[in-house]
Amino acid sequence: MTIGVLFVDDDQNFLEGLRRSLAKYRNEWRIEVAVGVERAFDVLEKRKVDIIVADQDMPGQSGDYLLEAVGVRWPSTVRVTLSGRSKSEIASRLISKAHYILTKPCKSEEIAQYVTRVAERSKELKNDFVRAAVTRYTTPILPNSTKRSLREGRMDTDLITGAGLLQIAVSHLSSDENNSAPTVTDAMMRLAVEQLIQINDDVKIGSYSNTQVQRLWDETIEIAETAKAMGAAAGLTEQPARSLEVAAAFCNIGSIALADQFPDLYQNQIGELDTPERWEAENKYFGATGLMVGAYLLGIWGFSDAVIEEVINQNVTLSTMAGHDVNERVLSAARDREWPKPIEIENIESGDKSPSNEGVSAQ
Repeated sequence: MTIGVLFVDDDQNFLEGLRRSLAKYRNEWRIEVAVGVERAFDVLEKRKVDIIVADQDMPGQSGDYLLEAVGVRWPSTVRVTLSGRSKSEIASRLISKAHYILTKPCKSEEIAQYVTRVAERSKELKNDFVRAAVTRYTTPILPNSTKRSLREGRMDTDLITGAGLLQIAVSHLSSDENNSAPTVTDAMMRLAVEQLIQINDDVKIGSYSNTQVQRLWDETIEIAETAKAMGAAAGLTEQPARSLEVAAAFCNIGSIALADQFPDLYQNQIGELDTPERWEAENKYFGATGLMVGAYLLGIWGFSDAVIEEVINQNVTLSTMAGHDVNERVLSAARDREWPKPIEIENIESGDKSPSNEGVSAQ
């Protein structure tokens, strides 16, 4: 599948240089360039664009104006901002409009890595309607209690809030250059809080009220707490432990998105099914499991391949663990919550003790 990528800037020379530097991807991408917002609309009207990368600081109509319009008219298009200003300066304007921010000067390989990751995950969402529905999320769904806390100028410390802040810190504030765990500092998390407080009254941050989303978040909290304890018992070093913590916080984000976007269908056909039956039902009714949707969302939000692989491989069992790294083993075991002692996970090689926990393959 060829992916359509549109680059928008007011500098023709920059666009042509970018096209040349990305020429080696011409067999995989259909690269379009547009000088200015009006020309971008012309391209969007005539051709399918899967990813748009727009300069924020164009004269006249700015990049955030363009991306907001794209989100309304072409909701399945992934929206990325390219800016010469610091992320902290522009994040509050873009949190509800862009999935990811790239900072100039930006290496072509950084763009290529992002596009390749999104293209790979998009292939698994074959239902265009479903893909368009979940692509609306530029931030995760947060609970109404979190919105009330933001409005009152305070911040709850629960995992749900932390996951939302982490996503904003990664996609709109940080730069992940090492393809491992996201580079997120305490200062970035504090800035993410400030950004949320600043935009809370101006834009609708995704929130939930239906019971299925609440149940999935409650399950996420339990899995994440278990995974953290099991990772410590398994002797994970700092970086793998951080990657596991991130993956666990988003382990159900795809199912949460499906339940939020399609509440009646999810309630009636999936309800309180546990995994792997939940994943099987999601695949039947949406053409993708929550694991696939979660991997796609984490991809467009700029999370690392390591975190995405941990999320999508949660359906491994004791009998299918060969070839999976210890983080994937720990997260899968944490989901079951009734497996052998965590320290044993590292030594499992074959399946003679497998509980039934196999779901729809996400590969």
